[in-house]
Amino acid sequence: MTLGLWGIRREGTVWQDEAITYEVARRSFSEIWQTLANIDAVHGFYYLIMHIVYMFGDGLLTLRLPSVMATALAACGVALLGSKLGGPRVGIISGLVFPVLPMVQRYSQEGRSYAMVCASVVWATYLLVVAVERRARKIWCGYAVASLVACLLHEFAILAVAAHGVTLFLAQAGRWVLAAWVKAAIFVSVGIIPLLALSVLQSDQVSWISPTRWGDLTAPLVLTVAAFCCAKIPVERCASIAPWQLALPIMILPAATLRAISFFKPLYVDRYVLFSQLGVALLLGVVLNWVWSVREWRWGAGAITATACAVTIMSTGVDLRNPGSRSDNATGVVEIAAELGRNGDGIVFIPASRRAWTLGPGSTKINFSDVTLNGNLQTSDTLYGKEVAPEEIRSRMLSEERIVVLREPHREEVEETRQEKAKRATLNKYFVECDSRTVGRAKVVVYARSGNC
Repeated sequence: MTLGLWGIRREGTVWQDEAITYEVARRSFSEIWQTLANIDAVHGFYYLIMHIVYMFGDGLLTLRLPSVMATALAACGVALLGSKLGGPRVGIISGLVFPVLPMVQRYSQEGRSYAMVCASVVWATYLLVVAVERRARKIWCGYAVASLVACLLHEFAILAVAAHGVTLFLAQAGRWVLAAWVKAAIFVSVGIIPLLALSVLQSDQVSWISPTRWGDLTAPLVLTVAAFCCAKIPVERCASIAPWQLALPIMILPAATLRAISFFKPLYVDRYVLFSQLGVALLLGVVLNWVWSVREWRWGAGAITATACAVTIMSTGVDLRNPGSRSDNATGVVEIAAELGRNGDGIVFIPASRRAWTLGPGSTKINFSDVTLNGNLQTSDTLYGKEVAPEEIRSRMLSEERIVVLREPHREEVEETRQEKAKRATLNKYFVECDSRTVGRAKVVVYARSGNC
């Protein structure tokens, strides 16, 4: 928890996905439902949870604290899992290593659903292990519900349920256990059918994801080989499931599945399978426990482990708490726009989805008129608002003497529409560039007519 609270404000900055959470979660329940019918249904359950959270406060701490708490809860679950599978020392080490992992540190401080998904998967996994040992129907019901919650928070958590099936196969679980898992898997699958149906209809919103290339597989293959080597390390077996039988499937299967699909339909992003870090933590717990058990290496192993954790926290941890550590700095973009623009200037977003940069807490710093927005954003049933027709875009832009343009060049081709063409054509024909500034991948440009810079 302390690690999660360290630098949680990131100097008061947010990135675009957090800005969207901030915007959508503060809408009314009916507005959220109407938005989810059109876009971002995959995060709908999370937005509804955050809407309730925002009833108790409105700010960056409110935005990120649920993820910090979820990560702390997940770390406790990892520790209990390690203890169940490999003994108390494996549990303690795994539970301490888990929150230090760079990916876990990163998403423990983001106002998005991934830490909650991870916590739900960890505790579903723990219930699975307990259910296998006790063969109690109530515990299997608990496993099914926890898995469903994880999948409602993000549908790709269904890959964790599939990994659990592989674990039971490797552990040679009995027929009754496999039958119980199949029933739970069917329950979860049926429960997320509406979400899957909406997600398929809204698949255009992941068009920004790059396809998998063969070169992208080098690091995962090296990690997989290392993981299989770690599986050979002897460990005191405390349950019918060995640590490696649980760790390897959940560490490898979800990411490998998404990478394979991404050759044809790009879907892989590391945060979508954050829960695979559970397997990494368990394997590291087994390795460090084995090193510790060798008397001649014990104190050296302890020193090396402590040093490695400290270095990871101080290097990766410090960097992750820097405003520039995310893919963009929405707050920084708004600050530059406020610096370059003047009150009353028009503002245009190329493409329209870049309006997300102005949805966070820092959006109050600018006082520009949104030239292309059609109506009210909050009641538009969209994330970024609806824009007027191309002809009206041209007319509205020509009524402005100065326009501040927020653009992200690499997204312009991906999100090409008639409206986007109209914006660029009008700027190129009737406006001159006065000033510009780059913020990461974002570009803030001031345009003017008649040389009125």
